Amino acid sequence: ELDTEISIILEHLLKARTLRRNSEQEVSSETSRVLSRILKMRGKGYSLRSVLKVAPFYNNDFHTSVHNLTPRRDTEKLHEIIITLVKMSFNKKNGSTLPLENSSSYPLRCLEIGIGSGILSLSLLLEIQKFNLHNIRKLSLALDATDIDSRAIKVAKKNSLALLNYESVFSDNAIFTLKSSDYFFNIIEANIYPVEIKKYDLIFSNPPYIREDEFEKLAVEVKMEPRVALISGKDGLDVYRGIVEKIDNYLNVTGFFAGEFNPLHSLGLTKLWNSAGFEVKIIKGLGGEDRFFIANRDHKLLQKAYEAIAKLIY
Repeated sequence: ELDTEISIILEHLLKARTLRRNSEQEVSSETSRVLSRILKMRGKGYSLRSVLKVAPFYNNDFHTSVHNLTPRRDTEKLHEIIITLVKMSFNKKNGSTLPLENSSSYPLRCLEIGIGSGILSLSLLLEIQKFNLHNIRKLSLALDATDIDSRAIKVAKKNSLALLNYESVFSDNAIFTLKSSDYFFNIIEANIYPVEIKKYDLIFSNPPYIREDEFEKLAVEVKMEPRVALISGKDGLDVYRGIVEKIDNYLNVTGFFAGEFNPLHSLGLTKLWNSAGFEVKIIKGLGGEDRFFIANRDHKLLQKAYEAIAKLIY
């Protein structure tokens, strides 16, 4: 296992597709020093991907840092949920279009709370870009993304430049802005819409959801991740309480929320959203555990979305 990890690290450093243990390819003295530093960080408990400062997510490599959570494969399922909700909103052929408060002449408005390294928002934009290349009818999207940590936003900007060649973009089919914000509080409007267009059609998040008393039980690699991105109060629901408290100010009546959560909190999470007038559908993670959810005030809309998601990912 150690040999495999060293080979992965060297492959990354040398930008080679394959690197056999007995390769005659020379390793420069500088590369050797970098390798030594990486191994020391691994010895302290940092994850391999955190040390390499790059991690794969949905067929793309993302820059990461100690200020961001390391992208995990399970979260790719949340990306698929988000994509399904967005595409449903524009799909008129099969009668599954979701009624939006916004006029059809305006883009679908989306918000990510806690962008981190940008894996969800940027993967969404890449998917929209791909869709628009192969379809006559274009998906028009306005996406805002926030994070409490300005250092995380710097990493997200780096990824947006690397993957999409922009930090923020204003074009016919995509509007993307990054904002520093503590959840909903202090979101700055971009003043690009008429006064009556104020709310979002879809809000999504993979927020902190670990209980304070769970922290010491976490794997060493996980405990090396930024604590602010992990811990959410005594019961793991503090961040979602903050979101739910302000949700009516930011989500359209027919809008969706999609998120990731702690499997231990299914009941508490459902009760929290129910108390705000939302119905909730739980979606399983890769391991078969409760891991994701979608919420909407309308039972029929929620059921239709849940069925569409189930067809895609189950």
